[in-house]
Amino acid sequence: MPVGKNDENYEALKALAVCIRTYAIKKMQDGKIYFDLYNDTRDQVYGGVDGELPLSNKAVDETKNIILKFEGQPVLLYYHSTCGGFTESSQNVFTKDMVPYLISVEDGNEPYCKISPRFQWEEVYSRDDLINRLKSSSILDNLSYQLEDISIINKFESGRVSELEIKVVDEYGEEKSVLLKGNEIRSIIRTADNKNILWSTLFDLSINSNSVVIKGKGFGHGVGLCQWGAIDLSRNGWNYKNILEHYYPGTNTGNFDD
Repeated sequence: MPVGKNDENYEALKALAVCIRTYAIKKMQDGKIYFDLYNDTRDQVYGGVDGELPLSNKAVDETKNIILKFEGQPVLLYYHSTCGGFTESSQNVFTKDMVPYLISVEDGNEPYCKISPRFQWEEVYSRDDLINRLKSSSILDNLSYQLEDISIINKFESGRVSELEIKVVDEYGEEKSVLLKGNEIRSIIRTADNKNILWSTLFDLSINSNSVVIKGKGFGHGVGLCQWGAIDLSRNGWNYKNILEHYYPGTNTGNFDD
């Protein structure tokens, strides 16, 4: 999370510190034998002492021992960069069942995360690009297919795409339909330069004779705290507890050893 100028992002940093601590406590409760957390994107990215800054360390110290709870227990916790206007319900991404505090919430009538550099984005693909993506994901067995159509079949209430259908035709004229669901869309379609997974599933698309254009909003899976939304709230005078209550409705903060 960007530290910002002076202390403008400070309450957002405190909210994130509570999130990270809660995540760590929850992972420790899993009872793994050798270690609890990876220091990369599999759990929490940590750049070592050289990656620390005085303001973020202050946020950690001022929230010492504080975690986020629901009905007295540490919460199952997710967060992301930019929700694009609505966060996502966990059962649409991570969990089988609905989690009361991981539901879709509106990020303000005018989205708080509008200040994010990834609030809006556009990716343009050639038809061959998408065939290559499907081949790389072992969905197609060769590159002789031609893209016939791509369309959004369903969306979640948040506006994120839940089902994406891609129709291809093989060299013999036989049509094949590929259905991508939920967050797998991001890992299969990826960005146009193929350097990252697709920024989010909150998008619309169009297809013409030469290309496919995806116009979207947000960055990340959309579940839980929106980091850029939290930054905007911090800059507008919200404290970290109010920020957490907004993104995790029904939760409260408390000491982890209570």
